[in-house]
Amino acid sequence: MISFDDGYRPQYTFALPTLQKHGWPGVINLKAEGSDLYRSNVEAMLDAGWELASHTIHHSDLTTLEGAALEEEVADSREILQREYGVPVNNFCYPAGRFDEATIAAVEAADYVGATTEIPGLATSNHPYELARIEVLGSWGVEDLAVAIRG
Repeated sequence: MISFDDGYRPQYTFALPTLQKHGWPGVINLKAEGSDLYRSNVEAMLDAGWELASHTIHHSDLTTLEGAALEEEVADSREILQREYGVPVNNFCYPAGRFDEATIAAVEAADYVGATTEIPGLATSNHPYELARIEVLGSWGVEDLAVAIRG
């Protein structure tokens, strides 16, 4: 699974056609407000089989929020994206990978099935709200990625 955070234009202009060339879908972890992508860009990604995941509304550090503010960023972002694009939003991505017990509880309470972090490594189903990822750097080639995946 290849995921992209925030909703930057190159995710549409470069990542989408590259993944389509190989028949691979991706995941767009999208901020509900303030993305560089047009609605039509996101719709094209969804039409190509990409999954839409929530990445909050304002890309806030969730570990500094509580109560209604935390709920807004977590639960309301999901509602906004589902209403805007008419697709399920089952997964969440912590901005900057920052999370704590309160943010995990908010993600669970909002009925997400999983959440990605910036913990380096491969995700396992043992901790669905603390899914690890491999950060791919722009300077990497295929061999670098293969080495990272092998661990």
